[in-house]
Amino acid sequence: MKKKNLIVVAIIFIISSLCFCACSQQHIHTYAEEWAKDEESHWLVPLCSDVELQKEAHIFLGNECGICGYVKKVEPDENKGDGSEEQGTPEIDQNSGVEDKDHSEESPKDEDPNEVAKRVSEAMLIYEEARAAGYDGTFLQFLSDYKEAISARLGNYAVDKSILSVVSISSTFTFVPYGDLQMGGAGVIFKLDKDTYDAYILTNYHVVYDVSSTQPDHIAKRIDVWLYGSENENETLSAEFLGGVMSKDIAVLKIQGDKEVTGPDNTKHTNKDILKKSAAQEITVGDSDEISVGDNVYVIGNPAGYGTSVTSGVVSVAAEYKSMPALDTTQEQLNNYTFTTVNMLVMRVDAAINHGNSGGGLFNANGEYVGTVNAREEANGIVAFGYAVPANLSVAIANKIINSNNHKATHANFGFTVKSISSHSVYEDGAARVSQTVVVAGVSDKTSSETVDGNKLQKDDEFISYQIDDGEEIPIIHDYQLSIASYVLKVGNKFTMKVRRKGEEVTITYESLTNIDFVTDEK
Repeated sequence: MKKKNLIVVAIIFIISSLCFCACSQQHIHTYAEEWAKDEESHWLVPLCSDVELQKEAHIFLGNECGICGYVKKVEPDENKGDGSEEQGTPEIDQNSGVEDKDHSEESPKDEDPNEVAKRVSEAMLIYEEARAAGYDGTFLQFLSDYKEAISARLGNYAVDKSILSVVSISSTFTFVPYGDLQMGGAGVIFKLDKDTYDAYILTNYHVVYDVSSTQPDHIAKRIDVWLYGSENENETLSAEFLGGVMSKDIAVLKIQGDKEVTGPDNTKHTNKDILKKSAAQEITVGDSDEISVGDNVYVIGNPAGYGTSVTSGVVSVAAEYKSMPALDTTQEQLNNYTFTTVNMLVMRVDAAINHGNSGGGLFNANGEYVGTVNAREEANGIVAFGYAVPANLSVAIANKIINSNNHKATHANFGFTVKSISSHSVYEDGAARVSQTVVVAGVSDKTSSETVDGNKLQKDDEFISYQIDDGEEIPIIHDYQLSIASYVLKVGNKFTMKVRRKGEEVTITYESLTNIDFVTDEK
């Protein structure tokens, strides 16, 4: 979503939280229908006889008024031939459980004008209540006069929206010679079925895995989960490890609604009993590719195992690769410096992250989940270096685990590697971003499905874009984009890449991906 539209929607939500009387939905619709529009301004027709007719200027975001939704007439563009306004880029489906960046089913990225108008008209009604109480300024003055209150409420709105989606986790491992020990962590509710109360929890792999434990697979022998507001021992939920990808530090847990749980006081309940009476809800997934340096973010997790709490900060680096020891590294290997490392794609934030925050959510100023908190820098002299796996990657992996028969994630593998050969900053949509030139670093002899025209990628090809099925064509401006797309792709998808080769544009299309195009992540 474009930042300007985000700001407008956020302001509307916050204003609707101010302490004025609310109006009914029927009242809102009636008012909106009586809201006339013209070319230069809109007339606000009051419902109350003691309020005068008012005229407000349109505030345009592009060709659309952010106040009333009126769209300017656009002269036909001879290059397009249809006179239509260029459409915004699609966004990820905001409903958790829909695969990240599955462009075959995406809706336009700009919000439905009817929904925007509905929210604006609700805010205008509240403004009219303020006028009835003695406020004599215009609607825009109303926004300006309450800007400090709006700013103060913005963070509360984000937290209020997201904290009910965060859970505390306790994983029990057996160690020699210590016996059973509990390790604390966090997670987010990725899916929640309100009929069966089955749920899926998205967390870090290392929250439920310890290479030093005695279990054959080193996965926790018992996983207890607590909802926000139900964090006493007798209201525990029982979860099971469903699957994960160790190299990406992502795991999915399943909560079976009808499973019986015995509390410490020996009373029995089902997972459904706890979930049904709670206000628990799924996360709203945001687009982590839209994150910019300086964006406000909130970390919600279970620091030190003391229960759910919140810290705030800003994005320090929107995306980078962090070299970390592999999760299956033993203490002996660490001591002898014989361990292997993995380069993990992460966002860096300056919000406080402590042990127990792992697996918790990173949320933006709209309360949308944009990352899974997984690490912090602990080197001497380093402060405020926390990391989170981008939501676009973690959501794609989670969907693969949940939807596959063996609950393992797969990613497409066409036998090539990529690298960036240059990068530069750009300023767009009110934000500074980094754009890279991404090329093919190498091509293996791996045999994969045939392309439509027989074209294959070649070393030094410069990427232009990719497309899944008939979805939006996505410009490739970051070296990690194809890595994330490889987890989004499924058997049967059509996958198209455009590259520049010796000054000419070349299209490589896989008409229908087969099993041979995918690699299964064993852990």
